[in-house]
Amino acid sequence: MTTKIGDCAYIYGISGDTVAGITLESRRVETEPEFESTATDDDGNVAAVVRGGDKITYTLSGFVDASLDLDAHGCKIVIDGHECHVEKWAINRSNNDFAKCELTAVKYPKAVVCCS
Repeated sequence: MTTKIGDCAYIYGISGDTVAGITLESRRVETEPEFESTATDDDGNVAAVVRGGDKITYTLSGFVDASLDLDAHGCKIVIDGHECHVEKWAINRSNNDFAKCELTAVKYPKAVVCCS
């Protein structure tokens, strides 16, 4: 049970405590346009801007479920209902702590994740 003291108007903790067998310690969600292109006029001033749809990058880290095979992971994962491409998967093991994982996955606006 968590007790809050003071101004409760701030967000505390993370939503969704487990993703793909990782009990989350931290979760970062970054949104940016998939691409951006500009056109300039004769004087070099930007006359038009085109931006692609939102690309969402998730960086998750935390403890790994004991039933998860750390060395056999897929190239795609579902996070917040989005099918994402796994870009990076790091496993940290030590002799004085539980196994930890850091996962970076990207959701492109219109792409379908294909694994070979």
